[in-house]
Amino acid sequence: MWKKLIEKKSIMITKKQLQFSVFEPLNGKFGAEQTRVTGQLNFEGLIQYFKSPHNKKLSLAILNEKDADKKIELKSKQSYFTASGVFSYRSDASILHHNNLISIDIDDLSSVDEALKIKQKLTDHKSTLFATLSTRGKGVKALMLVNKTYKPGEQFEQLKNCFRPYLQDYLKLDRPEDQIDNAQFVLSQPFYFCWEPQQYINENAEPLNLTFDYKEPERPVFIPTAVPAGADTKIDRYIKKTLQNKLDLLTSDGARHPKLAHIKQLAVLNHYAPHLENEIIEAFVIGGERMYNSSEKAKIRDVRKNVMDAWNKSINNPANNFKLDGFIAEQNALLKPKKRILKKKYNHKLTTQYIGQDNAAMKLICKSVKDNKVTSLSAGMGLGKTTMLIQMQKKLNKKIIISVPTIAIAKQQYNATILDSNVDAALVIGGVFGDKINEDADIIYVTNASIGKLQKIEGKILIVDEAHLTSDRSPINQNPNMHLYKAMSESHSTLFMSGTPNDILEYIIAKDLKRINIEPLNQQNFNVNTLVYDRKKTKQKDAIRKFASKKDGRIKFIFMNDKSLLNDCKDNLIKLKTYTKEEIVMYSANEEDVDHENYKTLMKESLIPEGTKVVFATSKVAEGVSILNEDDFSFLYIGREVNDFLQSFSRPRKAKSLKIYILFEKSFLNKSGKIIDEVALYENLLNQVCGAVISPELFMTNGIKKRERFNISDDFQSRSHFEIGGNNILNPFEMAHEIKQVKESYYNYDLFKRDVLGKMPNITFLKPVFVNVEGDIAADLLDKDRKQIKKDFLNKLKQTYQTPEILSLVFAQSKNDNLKGRIKKHLEGVIVEETLTADELLLFKDKCFKLVSKWVANTFRLKRITKTNFNDTAKIIVKEDLFSAAIFNRVYERNICLFLEQENNIHKSKSEHQLFNRYIRTVELFKDVNVISKNNLEDIFKTKLHYKRGQFNRSVIINKIGFVYDVTYCKKARTYTLKKGNHILFSSIENPTKSGTTQVVDNELVKPQKIDFFPNGHQTGKSAKIDETPSELEPSILEKILCVDF
Repeated sequence: MWKKLIEKKSIMITKKQLQFSVFEPLNGKFGAEQTRVTGQLNFEGLIQYFKSPHNKKLSLAILNEKDADKKIELKSKQSYFTASGVFSYRSDASILHHNNLISIDIDDLSSVDEALKIKQKLTDHKSTLFATLSTRGKGVKALMLVNKTYKPGEQFEQLKNCFRPYLQDYLKLDRPEDQIDNAQFVLSQPFYFCWEPQQYINENAEPLNLTFDYKEPERPVFIPTAVPAGADTKIDRYIKKTLQNKLDLLTSDGARHPKLAHIKQLAVLNHYAPHLENEIIEAFVIGGERMYNSSEKAKIRDVRKNVMDAWNKSINNPANNFKLDGFIAEQNALLKPKKRILKKKYNHKLTTQYIGQDNAAMKLICKSVKDNKVTSLSAGMGLGKTTMLIQMQKKLNKKIIISVPTIAIAKQQYNATILDSNVDAALVIGGVFGDKINEDADIIYVTNASIGKLQKIEGKILIVDEAHLTSDRSPINQNPNMHLYKAMSESHSTLFMSGTPNDILEYIIAKDLKRINIEPLNQQNFNVNTLVYDRKKTKQKDAIRKFASKKDGRIKFIFMNDKSLLNDCKDNLIKLKTYTKEEIVMYSANEEDVDHENYKTLMKESLIPEGTKVVFATSKVAEGVSILNEDDFSFLYIGREVNDFLQSFSRPRKAKSLKIYILFEKSFLNKSGKIIDEVALYENLLNQVCGAVISPELFMTNGIKKRERFNISDDFQSRSHFEIGGNNILNPFEMAHEIKQVKESYYNYDLFKRDVLGKMPNITFLKPVFVNVEGDIAADLLDKDRKQIKKDFLNKLKQTYQTPEILSLVFAQSKNDNLKGRIKKHLEGVIVEETLTADELLLFKDKCFKLVSKWVANTFRLKRITKTNFNDTAKIIVKEDLFSAAIFNRVYERNICLFLEQENNIHKSKSEHQLFNRYIRTVELFKDVNVISKNNLEDIFKTKLHYKRGQFNRSVIINKIGFVYDVTYCKKARTYTLKKGNHILFSSIENPTKSGTTQVVDNELVKPQKIDFFPNGHQTGKSAKIDETPSELEPSILEKILCVDF
């Protein structure tokens, strides 16, 4: 009993001790702007003030006012008190008496009903002394007694970190982060009077006993950071994004003044980008002023002072930021020397102009070629490599084979040899076969595509010129690379030559490979001007047009591997009358360009026509072509290929002056790059190649015997090996190409520069310059017309691509021997009727060939599984709208997989086995998945599906698993939905009989035949073969496939 009396007495004493400072309008100042105390009340007086007629009248007037400006004006006249205690002036430092009281403010509730429920919960709490609805009825204010164990200066952090979680646990609000106002925990925070007829008062409230033990974590020691050049752009972007996020919080709802304190989080980061200080402060001032209505002039005037106060409190307490420090570390890593892949590198500086004149250089090269199976020679243009090879042949007294990438280069070097020396030389290019080949010549010039025609390779020295192209263009050179690799193993030794050698390719071929770097006697230095455009403001074509249109007496040499876009630029310059047709030269792989006199002159005389103002070029002239014009050149490179860039700008060998430019879109500068460990990636890719592939070391020493073939599990693995003599041999060119693709997918501007400088350190990149070009109405109309003409023509071709005329055009332009063979067979004995106009022929060759050739190839693929003729299969393509390569592949492979799944037959062909294994693994991986977050799906792709590229989006996902699932993306939830696809073009027959037996289908006797699902020689699905006589098509498991409902 005594204990209860003591507790009751304690409660009474606690309530008697409650004292509050009151702040009413004074001297024209209202609301929070009025900080002078106008009175002091105890708890009883406080309740009387709440119930006073004046407070009721003002509160109801605010509630009922419809005009927003008048409502704000009325609200500014409301008085307030300080729930935390008595103050001499309203500021935290001016507290005189500290109450055992917690002020609670619950905002942003959905309705009055919800507010009443929250209020009821608070009134049920034994420690609630007072509770009321806000004036508007959608908020709740309350006072709760507490046994405080904290000091006034500790109140905010203790209540925020100890009481707030307790309150949420009790109230269970839907959005506590938005609904519990932390500002009420501030010591001197105003508590505005309001009126409600049923305010709750509990005379018997008991103090809350809660442990207030929050300890502010020790502030990490600040480590000053120096921002290196290259990291500043990312840092600025990050801080500006953070600034925008904070500005978005400056809204007119809720307590507005505390929102200005968000600037503190930017102030502590100011040391990273001090040049942004004024921009941040001014943005906060403007944003802060907008929170207030025009009638709240006093509050608007004080915004700048409040912003500056918050800024100055934090500016001297700088902090490190993990993300920003990461940008700095990343940039510092780029500035470090690139990790060496090859261990045996020898640098030799010439003492003469040409290699052949330098005895020490010749001795070094000859000895390495003689003693090592593979040697690499890195030497730029103009160092006399052709003459050097002739001398090497004589010194070593061995016949040599020089393999080059193009017929033009082969002819050029062969002609130079027979003109300048008495060496017995031979030329082997397309169309030369059998007895016509002089394999006893001292030097044989051969293209990579024709090296398979040579039979006498043993004991000779093989020279691979422009060796970097063997990997750069590996996917389109599977067969030539296979023959080249076989020749490397048969030869006495191999010498790789390139001005831009590929380290990882040479590492894969021979880890102890010897690289000889030749430095010229007089090293020329180059400055590179980086031009940057923002695609939101400037089109790429407009930037190119502006560069080409500058008439300063210099020849504009524009290099880009997009002949269609270059043709558009050329067409615009002519039609806009910037230049005449004769003043523009185009070098590309287009038939009309190759057959043009301009290209022939370049190949024969190394000259571009006199009077040329603009040169547009693709990789057709990137390697092995010299331009000997003695003019001033301005070279513009558009692309992200390091080798292409370094090879292409070196073409004008005798230019009076050469200005080099490179054009990038703005996002390339801001992109987050990633440094790839090429050796580690190679080891990782190697582990993905199933079975016991033959290593380069074993293959190059001819130490292999025939082994049993094994199945490959997916597309990359099938490209990553050659089938030579019945063995699966690792394809080093494809491995190096895949590594290059992965590495370049993570490129940004800094990484691009890093790799350029790694291969050519005598380059200096100047500071990027932004270009802003206004669009030209006439040029835009030309582009629009071209797009419409192409669209209309493609729609026409969809109905006619299967005709002999179009097929003959594809045959003439295609470089795919397999496709050409199929077309040739299909057109045997067929008369080709020509209906296309001259303009349509040009349009087809320039802009439509690639797409139409894919349609034709896909039709031949589909023909093999539908068992119809070519024309009927084309009708299926049209009806099902399978013109998109991605859609065709998904539908095609999905049908095969579904059929194999139903048949469950173990006797699959190799290609079927590859696809079905992928299907089974994919289904197993996602068997319990319907909806998955983007981050989780990306993790699966990188850990389980070995995806290594930088970008991850829906197209990547569909490319990997679209043959099994339909994939949809919810942008709002950032989730993907996977649905098992069911686009069925055909179905199987139940209980198929064995080959050679008969069965009844539709009341007719049928003798089924086995067929292979895939066309023979499909580059991404089958290995290249050599040393084997082509066999009949391998039987498939299918007895019969019927087309249904086309």
